[in-house]
Amino acid sequence: MNTPDVRRAERGFSLVEILVTIVLIAITLMCLMPVAMRVARQGAQATVDAQRTAILAGEVSRLEQLAFNSLSNGTTCTDYPTADFAHTTCITVSSLDAADKQVSVIVTPYTGGVADTSSVTLSRGTRYNPLAP
Repeated sequence: MNTPDVRRAERGFSLVEILVTIVLIAITLMCLMPVAMRVARQGAQATVDAQRTAILAGEVSRLEQLAFNSLSNGTTCTDYPTADFAHTTCITVSSLDAADKQVSVIVTPYTGGVADTSSVTLSRGTRYNPLAP
């Protein structure tokens, strides 16, 4: 009588056991899918934010090296559609008064058609020179 039980144990898994296991794994993966998608979306957004901040910092650094009184009033926009980070950079220079200028830098990335801009505004006047007449 022990012989049929021993043979059943040696045969391995039944088809029903394998199907139940596959169904349980599929249900588990379907429950984890929204979490994985959210993490991927947040990672992509963090990358865009870091690239946008780096471009903004680079433009600010470049503008700080220039003499503000050498900048002409107006807006200049440059498109970078084929760069690793496709974006538009707009620089607006305006005069606050005869000696002071304001410079605004706006970076707008092309991410899925959504315009999520970052901007910074710099203001600087003519520096006081005690030796000037």
